Amino acid sequence: NGCFQDAMVDFITVTSTRNTSNKNIILRCEGGVSTAPMDSLKPAGRSSFFLHGDGSRQAEVTTDDMKYNAQFGT
Repeated sequence: NGCFQDAMVDFITVTSTRNTSNKNIILRCEGGVSTAPMDSLKPAGRSSFFLHGDGSRQAEVTTDDMKYNAQFGT
């Protein structure tokens, strides 16, 4: 969200949290979770990642993630 507050860009490409060989595209949009999906994109599901004090990562599917994923049947 911070990237989109000051910059006038429509999307950014970021490295996947799971590994550095995969890429994710983050799109600027309005409306939040209730926004209609884009027909040209296929959702793969959402999960949250947490960074521990020792630098290790942990993936978890939160209640918010489950609600979001339910919209798309993922």
